[in-house]
Amino acid sequence: MDLFFTKEDKWLQLWDEFLKYNSRGHYSQYSSWLQSYKAYGFDFQLLLLVEHNRIIAGCGLVIPKVAFFKFVIVPVGPIISEFNEDKIELLLQKIHEFALKSRACYLQINVPCLADDLQSSYSFSSIKADSFYFTGLDGTKFKYVISVDGFRFVDLSDKNPEKNYSSNTKRNIKKSLDGNLEFRLAQTDQEIEIAYNCIANNAVSQGYSVRSYADFKSTIKQLIDNDEAVFAVCISDNKVVGSLFLLESGGRYNYISGGTDRNYNNYKIGHFLHHKIIELSIQKNYKVYDISVGGNAGVVRFKEGFGGKHLRFIGTKYWILRPSLFKIFLFFDAYLKPHKAKIARILSKIK
Repeated sequence: MDLFFTKEDKWLQLWDEFLKYNSRGHYSQYSSWLQSYKAYGFDFQLLLLVEHNRIIAGCGLVIPKVAFFKFVIVPVGPIISEFNEDKIELLLQKIHEFALKSRACYLQINVPCLADDLQSSYSFSSIKADSFYFTGLDGTKFKYVISVDGFRFVDLSDKNPEKNYSSNTKRNIKKSLDGNLEFRLAQTDQEIEIAYNCIANNAVSQGYSVRSYADFKSTIKQLIDNDEAVFAVCISDNKVVGSLFLLESGGRYNYISGGTDRNYNNYKIGHFLHHKIIELSIQKNYKVYDISVGGNAGVVRFKEGFGGKHLRFIGTKYWILRPSLFKIFLFFDAYLKPHKAKIARILSKIK
């Protein structure tokens, strides 16, 4: 076996294929997704465990560098193929060693091991109580790289997910299907930009922020060109009135973000789009649809209406490697956080 860090195109491509078809693959580990952090001045590395030229485990490390502060973040990983669970300590120790050698002040890892052993294909049955992982502290102290807390799966195994829908969800889907709406996957650059602007406009109206299209454009295009993502749109009166951005990894669709035109609320566009993606998932013989975790109480109720059950990871861990330096970072972070977007744009231009 060989354990090594790389950014070589050949290995990035093989890693992406591993993530797409391996049931444990996670979209946050796609090479395009890791490289998208470059827009904020962050670097990345890919750690791979290879046997007979075949990837059996690995993880992408996001490496934020701000002034003299450096951090090492594993958003979701390591990703380990089935029957190789015993390799987890080898990878964790290598990540820790890399963080120390790179003089990082902080290390954060989010191992995709489920807290409840409900889905064996996502559980590391061999992770031990004395694992290096449990030497870390619970939670996150660095908030600029997202650590996803598990999955929210809609069960498609018997091709009859409606049996788990709430009565309200069934009613709203029926109403949306009676509304003369059209479902389509965006293909051209113009269609993709319009779809993304639907999400951006929705974010503005609801008071939260998303990456600018200029920052995210190349990543979206690369993901779609590689058949790793789709942009689903809802059209009414020849106008895009809703969109969903989804990544295809782990043998399933994973919902990332979406938005609707509030002038068309009565059409139940969100229900329509997710229903169509579930239909598409069934056509592709996918066993689950990850409708995603997170969101406010209303968003969570919406997802639960599709029978989406939150399967949580055991929890993100962090290690403060250079305590004095990290305390300085926390001091600056508290005062600079309101200006995060502006600072990120400035830092991205510093060579």
